Amino acid sequence: MAMYIRNTHRLLTIRIDLQPDRSGGRLMCATFQGTEPLVRRDVPAEIVGIRPDMSVRGYRDVHFQIPADVALPLAASLRERADADEPMWLQVGFSGGQLAVVPWERLFQPILDAPLLRVPNFLADPVFLAGRLRLALVVSSPRAKAPFPVVEYTRRIVQTAQDAVVQGTDIDVFADLDAYSSLATLPETRLNHRITVHDPHGAVAFGEGGTNTAVSWDGALESPWLRWMVRTLAGRSVDAVHFVCPGFFRGDQGALAVARSPAENVDREWSHMIGVGELMGFLDAAGAWAAAFSPPFDDVWAMGVRLLVDRLAWQRPGALLVHAWEPVPKGLAQGYRFLFADHDEPPPREPSLMVYTHPKRMPRYRDVTGFESVSRLGFGVAPDEAIPEQLGRLAYKASREARATAPTEEAAWKRRAQLQMDQMLTRLGDEDTPSRRGALDALERVKDILARSNS
Repeated sequence: MAMYIRNTHRLLTIRIDLQPDRSGGRLMCATFQGTEPLVRRDVPAEIVGIRPDMSVRGYRDVHFQIPADVALPLAASLRERADADEPMWLQVGFSGGQLAVVPWERLFQPILDAPLLRVPNFLADPVFLAGRLRLALVVSSPRAKAPFPVVEYTRRIVQTAQDAVVQGTDIDVFADLDAYSSLATLPETRLNHRITVHDPHGAVAFGEGGTNTAVSWDGALESPWLRWMVRTLAGRSVDAVHFVCPGFFRGDQGALAVARSPAENVDREWSHMIGVGELMGFLDAAGAWAAAFSPPFDDVWAMGVRLLVDRLAWQRPGALLVHAWEPVPKGLAQGYRFLFADHDEPPPREPSLMVYTHPKRMPRYRDVTGFESVSRLGFGVAPDEAIPEQLGRLAYKASREARATAPTEEAAWKRRAQLQMDQMLTRLGDEDTPSRRGALDALERVKDILARSNS
């Protein structure tokens, strides 16, 4: 599906694929403008820093790099085609995690000297805020990992969000008990902004979380953190959830690493792991159309977060942001303005950010004509299968207003319904059968009803 989006909008793109072999594989790096190939350079994966063994030991001291004789011709081929301030795009191929661990933006963005975004794997149009940003902020420094100052990190992200989203924010803060007494004084009177810091004692009833990254792949919520947040939100939807915590990985399985319980952070051996299946279930339950992640350190455990986000990008529609922590979060401020302002903002230009978003978030791409169909995309499904036109038109070109988040809490169910239909569209398959055409027609009608009810 990424290729279809790239071709439809004639995106200036660096496509990165991995060809496995006995020596660890070769990276195939090619540039395109839509369907037109520009330049291709191949390089052994090991030179970039990719290891054949997906292990903490193998990656602990890795240094990622792109040789100049690869990066410079790729960048030049895009720059000579680009209009002023036109964003560039990354299309990262499917892999067993090897491509996911690399912070490609940090390697390419300084050379391109332009905004660099990632092409999404789903056709679902972007969601635009019609009012305040409703954000759930989750911050945990588990004792089993290197500590970081939860209170300071929380304050910086809250201030960044408030400064970036000038139309207003409602921020629900969920943090370790250790930090609660200090964070309880966080709410301050500030025009158009509200903060609620939730007492972690409310999570006592949910016990301790497990340490297995494969827990709840079916989406069932078992994490005390996620269950606490769902109960606390009490049916209210949020636009985005931002996690500030280390990561963890074993093989190609990435996870978030948080304290075993919000109400108790004493285990120095193991953190509680939240894998992609359970995370998807939580984001659906919260109605979140966007998710953000800030690993507190740029170390080997940050790769676990990138692995998790890679899985999420292939399995769930929606905007994704990964922020490499900075003393002054300039990149994060740009990312928040771009995704959450109630007006059009330019895309971020910082190498500290990874952003998955649909091109239609920018005005220059909104008037592209042509049918939009849908392909089944999930784990193990090739992303670039042809999409035959006879599959018909998918009547899902909703306007900015129809895809805007509802400003009232009473409309939270509509947001969750839209998210569920976005995901159903990815599961219909590619075969042109009567049952598939009927399912598409039914989904179109429901979407029309939802759009009318939001107007």
